[in-house]
Amino acid sequence: MNEPVSGEPGAYILSIDLAVPLALDIPKFGAATLAPGRYAYCGSAYGPGGLRARIARHLRRDKSKR
Repeated sequence: MNEPVSGEPGAYILSIDLAVPLALDIPKFGAATLAPGRYAYCGSAYGPGGLRARIARHLRRDKSKR
């Protein structure tokens, strides 16, 4: 189902499936490795652009990491 994402504010859940381990280096927390599996990320989009803008940022590859 590929329906357009609303520009309204709201909350969302991203479902992320990892097929292989993912090594992370997070300055504040140090190095970690996520095992393959399914992960859920819960977020909110109450700023400008609502859900459409927030989800679009998740999909961009050229973003600053926070």
